[in-house]
Amino acid sequence: MNKHRYYYIVVGSYGKKEEESIQILLFDTEQMTLSKQIGITGIENPSFLTVNRDGTHLYVLSEVEKGEIIVFQVDWEKREAIESSRCDTNGAHPCHIQLSEDERMLLSANYGGSSIGIYSLSGNGEIALCGGDVYEKDGAIVSKPHMVKAVRSEGSAYAVTDLGKDKLYLYQRVEGKLENRVTIPVPTGAGPRHIEINEEKNMMYVIHEFQSSISAYRFNNAVTSLEKIQEVSTLPEGYGGESFGAHLQLSSNADYLYASNRGHDSIVRFQVDDSGLLKEPSFTPTYGRWPRHFAVLENNEFALIANEHSNDITVLRLNENGQLLEKVELRYTIKNPTCIYVQHV
Repeated sequence: MNKHRYYYIVVGSYGKKEEESIQILLFDTEQMTLSKQIGITGIENPSFLTVNRDGTHLYVLSEVEKGEIIVFQVDWEKREAIESSRCDTNGAHPCHIQLSEDERMLLSANYGGSSIGIYSLSGNGEIALCGGDVYEKDGAIVSKPHMVKAVRSEGSAYAVTDLGKDKLYLYQRVEGKLENRVTIPVPTGAGPRHIEINEEKNMMYVIHEFQSSISAYRFNNAVTSLEKIQEVSTLPEGYGGESFGAHLQLSSNADYLYASNRGHDSIVRFQVDDSGLLKEPSFTPTYGRWPRHFAVLENNEFALIANEHSNDITVLRLNENGQLLEKVELRYTIKNPTCIYVQHV
């Protein structure tokens, strides 16, 4: 595994337009410092963001009633992020975005708008066409899509969590559009939130916000069926306090799965066996309150945690077995952080 000394850490947060609610930090893993390189204003509640493969474009959601996607051209060395385009999401309170593998399509989960937005991108990474949405809007219970996630790396299939209807959807990408192929109910009140994919093992892991659990599913090669094979709690046995599942991520070698607990304020680590099942949970405090999001570095050496309610980012060190060992004496203060994206230098 290649080890990099420097990483750019892009942080989104809940904040006002006049605040630097997006900050790009430099993480020096030898000196153990986090230093601000770029601060971006002009966006209200930029709660989720992503970067294209070449690192030239930053895509940001504005999680407000009239949601927007904003695109920035980024020059990391010059410490510049220049807005280049934006468009409405045509759905309120977008909370997640996904770039297609060919980077010609961007998708947004519009939590308040009960829709998935689809946007065409030009060859240079700009938004070429706004509009187009798909979702199951019928029925008395309101859809609350929380994540849209590519299941296949070539971008032929996508999964969506519906936190409002307690359902999972599998979509196939057909000529730039999404066609629903499979609808899977989850237990009432579970609140499916985020998804992680192990494509090699044909496994999908779904964290439930209200049930504080992870369901493991196996999908077929065509991604037209899901078989639930396991459900595990993200909390220690006997814990009776209030807590909500938030985010989950596989290690880069897919040997471990990590998930965050808001309330218990911890990261749980599971070992992933050869069949994709989760076992031997271990728990590490986040040393901050309400870990909404986190990122494990590609070398599996550090984890950075966005603690929304304590207004900070904390850092944990990992050992060679993926165990979260100890808190690093490093804390970066930022108001209500909600998302972390890591780009190595």
